[in-house]
Amino acid sequence: MDNFDLRKYLTEGKLNEANQPYEIISKKTEKDPYSDKIQDNYTLKVFEEDYTTPEGLTFKLLTQGYVLVEKDEEIDFNLGTHYFYYIKTIISDEEGNFLEEIPGRKVYGTYEEKSSINNAKRWLDKRGSQLMSGKGYQHKST
Repeated sequence: MDNFDLRKYLTEGKLNEANQPYEIISKKTEKDPYSDKIQDNYTLKVFEEDYTTPEGLTFKLLTQGYVLVEKDEEIDFNLGTHYFYYIKTIISDEEGNFLEEIPGRKVYGTYEEKSSINNAKRWLDKRGSQLMSGKGYQHKST
């Protein structure tokens, strides 16, 4: 995220979606179990798209990123301390019924933004028809 300052778009706990790629899904304030710090744990919408497999099956993909900052601190991804500590892509059918979630890939202690969505697409290309037919399936990292 080159030269992007999220502080400009964070107002009263909401992001200005017109200028910012991440939308706040939820914010939970909690005490760090390892210290006395109170922290804000954000769930952000990173990507959302429909994906059609080569077999012609369409699925909804929602990639969420999780960021932990000190209470009332604005998120700034330019700081080395603000990063996605976890990313996942949630797969659902066209009606929005949950099917699976695919974790992202860690790189140098943080998560790559697009790894979980790319993994979800590869996973669907291999297993999408099994999902829609009702046959059993099990997620394995791709």
